[in-house]
Amino acid sequence: MTDDVFRGEKLTFDLPDSGFSGHLVTCNGLDAAGFREWVFCPGMLFGALGTWWGKGGDRDRPHEGLDVRCYRDARGGTHGLDGTIRVPAMYDGEIAAIRDDFLGSSIFVRHAIHDGEGRRLHTVYGHTAPGGGVRVGGGLREGEVFATLAEPLAVKTSAPAHLHLSVAWVPPSISGGALDWRTMADAQRVLLLDPLRVVSFPHAILPEVS
Repeated sequence: MTDDVFRGEKLTFDLPDSGFSGHLVTCNGLDAAGFREWVFCPGMLFGALGTWWGKGGDRDRPHEGLDVRCYRDARGGTHGLDGTIRVPAMYDGEIAAIRDDFLGSSIFVRHAIHDGEGRRLHTVYGHTAPGGGVRVGGGLREGEVFATLAEPLAVKTSAPAHLHLSVAWVPPSISGGALDWRTMADAQRVLLLDPLRVVSFPHAILPEVS
């Protein structure tokens, strides 16, 4: 564990509680379907070095966030997410950037939450299809739905539909126009946080998830 990651974990204790998991369950009716917990395999977790879809393999760099793909119901059945899944905001905020990614779009949202070093909290929702009217500069309320999951095309990738969630402290020197995945990977300026330490996700970690 690096000093930066350790400091990031300590700083998350100052963040307000996020109801993101509950919002994601409720706005998609998963509670009515008997939702019990999210299910992850190691390749879906923050910092993972390998992929979890297709034949596996190494990532270009450690995973910048958490991949939300499956949940388990009260009877023990496992269900995958698809393009009908609606994506809510983690906190009140403003859309800072929208970028293409390999499955759909990544939506960068900045929040009026600061750490003790002048950085501002940002959340990123990857592999989505932005809703109508969603634009840079638009405001969001916690729990507000602003996107759905992108449905991947088989000819493009073997990765199934899933939500990539990143959480980071970003310095004021990085403007919305400069936000992209290359910038988020700049550990000298951006401090990525483990979403499982920010969001209360009821979950299980399994060796493999289909």
